[in-house]
Amino acid sequence: DQTLPLTISNAPTEWINADVTVNLTATDNLSGVERTYYCVDNDNICMPAIQGNYATISEEGIHYLRYYSRDMAGNNESAKSAQVKIDKTEPEISIISPESRNYSYTEDFATNFSATDNLSGINTTTAALDGILTNNLQTIDLFDFNLGTHIFAVSASDNAGNEIEQNVPKFNSPLLTYP
Repeated sequence: DQTLPLTISNAPTEWINADVTVNLTATDNLSGVERTYYCVDNDNICMPAIQGNYATISEEGIHYLRYYSRDMAGNNESAKSAQVKIDKTEPEISIISPESRNYSYTEDFATNFSATDNLSGINTTTAALDGILTNNLQTIDLFDFNLGTHIFAVSASDNAGNEIEQNVPKFNSPLLTYP
């Protein structure tokens, strides 16, 4: 038997927001599979030395699962690598405007908000004033809105599917108070 074994993984190719268990499936049609070895690192340089058919990765970040198998005839396949990307943290939202305060009905303001995500990156960001979608840096003329309390909400999701929503607690027009 001079045929190398073949090992495949089911590592996800996209960002994941939970622990990931990667199964390693080895085949060898002649002498059979003796063992599968793997290792996990952040640099894609480790030497597979852990024996097993699966690896569970829990820490956030970009990880490399390197693996290979040996058949019963002593043939080793070349080490392969699968990238595993985990992001369990929600994005962060910053709302600069509007502020939680009283506004005159004759005032206007420009919405100003941002969302950041340090691992998988931002996928979507949306904002709404009283449920009506608005754009960042959009000028809002309060004369066009009913008097009273208003809600400004920003939602963001990252590329791993983590979601968050943040509201300006309350802002009012015209000069009404809030608790």
